[in-house]
Amino acid sequence: MRELLHDPINAWLFAGALIIALEAFTAPGLGFFLGGLGAICTSIAIKAGWVGEANIAGQFAWCFGINIVWTGVLWKPMRKFRMKHKRTADMKPNNLIGETAIVAKGGLKRGEVGQVLWSGTLMNAELERSSDADLPEGAKVSVHAVSGNTLKVTLK
Repeated sequence: MRELLHDPINAWLFAGALIIALEAFTAPGLGFFLGGLGAICTSIAIKAGWVGEANIAGQFAWCFGINIVWTGVLWKPMRKFRMKHKRTADMKPNNLIGETAIVAKGGLKRGEVGQVLWSGTLMNAELERSSDADLPEGAKVSVHAVSGNTLKVTLK
């Protein structure tokens, strides 16, 4: 292994693979991934003869420069992809629909925003338009819709 890493091409390839593995297994984000790409591209630059095998400073400069290039090219598309994926997987605002909540202090009055207690959390709530009467504190309600940070509820 030691002999393998004495060759700068293999050392940069190993460093790139290690950095990308670090990204995959420990710290998800884009920084380590882009750093790994820079290290792999540095090994390609050494192999192509664009930077000398003995020029350590040039190799690090190449790695830093190619990291900047990869960041400029991939940052926005990768962030957009990750955020789109995260939004569809993690953000499900309708998981409250059908749940039961309890009207909090002050009750709920038609046309006004009040509060309900759901899963130990006070949340803003509003009676559905179809509700006929105000609801007193302690009444059980069912969540029918979510509008922003306000639950639309009816008597259960």
